[in-house]
Amino acid sequence: MMVVAVQRLLDDATEVTADRSVRLLEAHVLAADLSSQAAAVASGSDSGPDAIVLAEIGERCAQLALSYRDAVSTAEWVQVPLADATAAWTCRLTGRPA
Repeated sequence: MMVVAVQRLLDDATEVTADRSVRLLEAHVLAADLSSQAAAVASGSDSGPDAIVLAEIGERCAQLALSYRDAVSTAEWVQVPLADATAAWTCRLTGRPA
């Protein structure tokens, strides 16, 4: 009986819920990775970026708002202007208020 009680205490101690700020940081890291993927797609083609691949990356960006709904209120796939008069796609997240 004592072994079961100790095991339950250990199980309870190891089950730690993720802090919202940590989850938001994880989502931002994933968003940055998606933005990097989009930049690679854009620079990897002489005829311009592959619209289908960019749309797929954009869908994965939108999915972040669902996967991290406790920390992210919106995930937008937006085009941002660059200094050389071109544009790039980026995954922009808005965190939930604490």
